[in-house]
Amino acid sequence: MPDLRVGNTQVSNVKVGSTQVEAVYVGSNLVWSNIVLTTSPSSGASYVTAYNDATGSTGVGIFANKSVSWSFNLVGGSNTFTTGSSSGTSTSVGLSYDGDPISTLTSVVDVTATYNGASVTTRVTVSVHKDIDVNENP
Repeated sequence: MPDLRVGNTQVSNVKVGSTQVEAVYVGSNLVWSNIVLTTSPSSGASYVTAYNDATGSTGVGIFANKSVSWSFNLVGGSNTFTTGSSSGTSTSVGLSYDGDPISTLTSVVDVTATYNGASVTTRVTVSVHKDIDVNENP
């Protein structure tokens, strides 16, 4: 979604009189929302490698600038991902894997934040790779 700008200045809040505008639509297309999402890590992706018998766990934190309702939609990969809170200013997507070595489990998830009917979605990826540590003694 593009930024709403006046000249070179990004607009972060819009009011009509004293009423806060939460979203701007052109027809049915959302073109601006004052919901801002960030992720940690900032790339929205988290990968980890676990060796031998270890369980690998990883996660991505998602943060909003206001209290929102969160929803999660699997885009691809494993449906064994876990989720954090369904409301509030933060949530998460996690993945743990204790499978056979030399295999990878990945989930790609769209996380949607909704506030007063306006929604913003960010895509996150969590991936755990299992491998063999050839330097470990049996």
